Amino acid sequence: IKAVPSEDRTIYIPYMTDQARILAAAFRACGIKAEVLPEPDEESLELGRKYTSGKECYPTVLTTGDLIKLINRKDFVPEKSIFFMPNSGGPCRFGQYNRLHQKILRELGVNMPVYALNQDMELYEDLNIIGRDFIKLAWKGIVAADILDKFFRETRPYAKNKKEVEALYQESLTKIEEAVEKKEDLLEKLVEIRNAFLKVERDSEPKPAVGVVGEIYVRNNRFANENLYRVLEDMGLEVWLPPVGEWIYFINYTSKEWAKKLGLIKVFLRYVLESKYLRWEEEKFVKLVKEALKTAEE
Repeated sequence: IKAVPSEDRTIYIPYMTDQARILAAAFRACGIKAEVLPEPDEESLELGRKYTSGKECYPTVLTTGDLIKLINRKDFVPEKSIFFMPNSGGPCRFGQYNRLHQKILRELGVNMPVYALNQDMELYEDLNIIGRDFIKLAWKGIVAADILDKFFRETRPYAKNKKEVEALYQESLTKIEEAVEKKEDLLEKLVEIRNAFLKVERDSEPKPAVGVVGEIYVRNNRFANENLYRVLEDMGLEVWLPPVGEWIYFINYTSKEWAKKLGLIKVFLRYVLESKYLRWEEEKFVKLVKEALKTAEE
């Protein structure tokens, strides 16, 4: 039986990126209890290694460790919980994570379902169960958080007071999270965030920029990449990253191509329209920061 979100269970979301907080806020805005798990750490790694063979990719190990940490919590009630681990097709092993987690839960006798949201041609069909509001809120929040990350990346290397920038980032992330949960105007919040970052006192001497690409979890998770970007910035570099939103565009693109190959005209048209909608929403945010960011547009 496919697990779906319900009002009587709390969805626990692994902390892949800061956008996990936005996702949880969107769930809560739609009446579903949601909590982001703590960021992975050495304990997650140690526990994850106990339940994996060593042949899996690194995010499998860390998310497995996060799952074990959750079920070891004193306040954990399996009948009131659901673990969020999306499903996926294609050559990536990501589609096997939720199956491994379900297997571990069965072996441990823990009666907690896994919400394996499909990241393929069924994505929007699955999300419709939660409601159209969820899609809009989550997407706008992710775009705003991506832009916030760009402000952080373009400001911290030059800031005279780096701790001030880090505090401003956390404060701004909380603003976005709260606005998503309360269904407030995110464009207004983004203007406030833009103005706050523009006030940061900085040095004018240019620094070399380095672009970082790679697997989305390791690329974005501070523990998994050993805080690589802080190291690079402290070496005198400016770091550019792809936004988390590119993941959604990629799912839309591959799903659209599969629908086309299989002759599923309605599905194909839905993904064309969804992609246009996402771009339209994103452009509204980008327009507000075009003059303030070098990397505003992808």
